Amino acid sequence: MVVQSSQQEQQLLREFFDGETKGFFVEVGASQPTEGSQTWHLEQAGWTGILIEPQPDLAAFLVTARKNAKVFAVACGSRDDAGQPVPLRVSGVHPGDRTAPAAATGYVVSAPARTLDSILEEAGAPVPFDLLVVDAGDGEADVLRGFNFRQWQPLLIVFMGAIVLVMVL
Repeated sequence: MVVQSSQQEQQLLREFFDGETKGFFVEVGASQPTEGSQTWHLEQAGWTGILIEPQPDLAAFLVTARKNAKVFAVACGSRDDAGQPVPLRVSGVHPGDRTAPAAATGYVVSAPARTLDSILEEAGAPVPFDLLVVDAGDGEADVLRGFNFRQWQPLLIVFMGAIVLVMVL
């Protein structure tokens, strides 16, 4: 199912989780604390979680604005990329822009790469957890190469506007 706007996604998430006040989210490519966030409204309802943002300035902003989430200023990548610096081109069109290796304009920042598994382990994420949001520009495949679905068993995954229900057997 593909959803057209952040508001529609937020509404679907509220309906899916049926007003749950205790849940755990992981948002890869968190960017702005509230604008365009798929987890802000959940945090306001009492959820906790992890925010991952490779842009240092945005990660610092998330630390001050999102009090019920642990923030990691890293890029999520595959096991092969872990420990390596990852250059990310940042588009400067408007404040809500995401980082993306393929962006054609802007400036470059370097972020250390870690697997999503290592971040979840360090943060003490629960198993299973409720929601995984992945908005990594063109890097979604790399994020997933560093994530063990069977180990973490997320109930719902959102990929840049596509909502996926996951059943781990």
